Amino acid sequence: KAEVGAGKKGDYGPGFITTPLSTFWRTQEMAAYRIQVPQALNLYKATHGQFPKTQEEFVREILEPNRIKLPELPEGHEYVYDSEKGELQVARPK
Repeated sequence: KAEVGAGKKGDYGPGFITTPLSTFWRTQEMAAYRIQVPQALNLYKATHGQFPKTQEEFVREILEPNRIKLPELPEGHEYVYDSEKGELQVARPK
C-alpha cells in the first residue's frame, strides 16, 4: 500500500536543517496517500457504485480531475492501482 515514506524525498536523517525538510516532505506524502486519494476514491465509489476498474481510469477519474500530484518515487518503484481493493499501491523492484 502507498504509505508515508514511499516517496523519493524526505529521508534526510536527523539534523538541524534536515529534520524540518523531512517533516515537510512526509506531510506532503501523508496528505496524498491518507487524505486526497482515499477521499477521491470514496466520492467516486459513492457516485458510480464502484471503484475505477483500471489504472488508466484511476488516473483519468481520480488523479487528474482532483489535481492530485503523487510524490515522486525512488528509481525502479512505480504506482499500481488495485481495482479490487480500490487502493493505490507501490511496486518495489526485486
